[in-house]
Amino acid sequence: MRVYRSQTARSDPGKRNTQASQEMSKKHLEDALQAGHRISAGQPHHQPRGPVRLEAGPSIAGSPEDEGLFALCYVDGDRRLVLGTGSEGIRCLAADFAAGGEAAVLAEAVTVKQNQPFGGLAVACVRGIRSHPDVILAAATSGYVYKADWSSPGFSTVVTERGNHLSAVDTSDEHLATVGSDCSVRVYDLRTCQPVRQYSGYRDLDPDCPEGHATRLFAARFNADGLLLTSGWDDCVKFWDLRLASGDHVRRLSGPHICCPDGLDVKGDRVLTGSYRAGSALQLWDARQCEAPLTSWPADHVYCARFTAKSTVASAGALSRCLTVWPAAVTSETSPEPLARLELDSAVYSMAAAEDGRLAVGCRSGRLQLARLR
Repeated sequence: MRVYRSQTARSDPGKRNTQASQEMSKKHLEDALQAGHRISAGQPHHQPRGPVRLEAGPSIAGSPEDEGLFALCYVDGDRRLVLGTGSEGIRCLAADFAAGGEAAVLAEAVTVKQNQPFGGLAVACVRGIRSHPDVILAAATSGYVYKADWSSPGFSTVVTERGNHLSAVDTSDEHLATVGSDCSVRVYDLRTCQPVRQYSGYRDLDPDCPEGHATRLFAARFNADGLLLTSGWDDCVKFWDLRLASGDHVRRLSGPHICCPDGLDVKGDRVLTGSYRAGSALQLWDARQCEAPLTSWPADHVYCARFTAKSTVASAGALSRCLTVWPAAVTSETSPEPLARLELDSAVYSMAAAEDGRLAVGCRSGRLQLARLR
């Protein structure tokens, strides 16, 4: 099995900072072990840590046939929550929040479609279309992009990439972009779903290469200006301007090691990345300058990173088994310690955030956990 390298620090902060990082990692591990004991004992697993309160909502156990919950997205003005499972299933739930409610509160609110299996591979990413709130797109590792419309039953296949295990899909007002295992970035016309551009992958680990990427890709996001951001295992985020005929990437962030479609988020000129590595895995960047990160939080092995309400960001991943909320702005007077944590039963593979403070996380166990920032 081929092993890909993780991003290492670009400068040595010195022995003192190394020891501090080790102590922080040790503390996170101890917290995770204690959380596991609490969950096993059936004790409450919600821990408010600061002025921002993370309130646990309904929790729904997944079906064994789901094989995990890999994709989440709020759509239709955040009124619906779309889920993608490890068995190529797609579900839609009414996104009502009932604090402390039973699981049945949400389960009974299923309004559109139940599980629709297509072939047994994971739905890796689900996204809404801003200009068509009734439509969603789902990228599956089988190489298909599915389209669902609430106004008509069933799903249709709009993109087929045979031999490519798709990881992510995203849309702008005019385009649809996909990334996956073959290291290439493909762009389609959103209306016709016909290909219009391809940034081919390559095998040389040179982040300055003007082509695609060197390793498997996991994330693709359009920003408000129509720039396409892509990232994966080759320790960088590349920016693509589809208006340019050259096909070269126009900017690059060096460092992020993204392993999940929800490990990359964009808000205005800010980019949030969650890397699968130990220490400073959650980082905030200025997309205009693409230099050193503006902020780094002491998170470890992050799969999911999201801009959230109340001037916060949220992260979740494999080892800590919890949803963590951090202050979005960290200064010399602000502690990078988490504001709140919600402990979960397994690794987190997906996360969605609504503008009003609602959060949803999908776990390896298949469990869906809702929460709200207060």
